[in-house]
Amino acid sequence: MKNKITHIIPRKHLLLSLTMIILTITSCQKELIQKEQPQKKMNDLNVSASFDWNTSTDYLVFISSTTSQLVKIASAEGVIYQKGMTKPNEAFKATVKIPSYIKTVKLITADKNVEYVLKDSKINYTFK
Repeated sequence: MKNKITHIIPRKHLLLSLTMIILTITSCQKELIQKEQPQKKMNDLNVSASFDWNTSTDYLVFISSTTSQLVKIASAEGVIYQKGMTKPNEAFKATVKIPSYIKTVKLITADKNVEYVLKDSKINYTFK
């Protein structure tokens, strides 16, 4: 019985020693540190004088109808930019900001849903 115990103890010491050596070797590795790039300032940027910094465009809205009704101006995804009320033969007038990347909007009433292509800085439509 003693013979088995004496063989187990050195094996445990050997296993513990190997574990310690592996941990020591792997934990002492240096991490590669990248040099930080110097921060650029806004004044360092070369931007064309014709570059448009605006992220939205103002549109003049003129929507008319032969009846009184609620009108919504919305994106294709359903984001509502403006709501307004038309009266018979009187246009709903407003100014609305729409993100510059949007090329079409929806003009929505209770019974109509019209896709309107944005061309100028005006939205001019008559519901019939």
